[in-house]
Amino acid sequence: MKLPSGARSRARLGALGAALFALGACGDSDGPPGARLVAEDSRYRVTLARAGSSGPDTAELHLRVEPTNGWHIAPEAPARLRFAEQPGLHWDPAELSSEETGHIDADGLEFGTTLRMEAGGPTDARAHLKFGICEGPKEKCVIVRRDLELPLSGS
Repeated sequence: MKLPSGARSRARLGALGAALFALGACGDSDGPPGARLVAEDSRYRVTLARAGSSGPDTAELHLRVEPTNGWHIAPEAPARLRFAEQPGLHWDPAELSSEETGHIDADGLEFGTTLRMEAGGPTDARAHLKFGICEGPKEKCVIVRRDLELPLSGS
């Protein structure tokens, strides 16, 4: 059944509103206000935060990686974030590299992108993250490759 355009717009707005509410809600993160923890291990934490909105079905999102004590990001190592293609989710851009990060230094790295959601789209997004991280002054470095599930709605 095809909805009238006004109903489609209200449905998209409702779906995006739920996603933005979930991202803006107090999460279990020590990161920026409204940031939501999406992954961590003993070396780093990954958070997702809403940076703004440019329309009723569009949001600007920032994914941030911060090293834990004794570790630091390797700015010279390649960093990449690639969002999986999923019906109902449109990323601009869908893939970002080191050169396109909003920020990268030893204290962290951040990727910014715009998400446009369609009504009835998925409640979680999938992405693949790659970056370099080093331990201590002896520079024991590794490349981290991690698949992420990014929550877009409340649980």
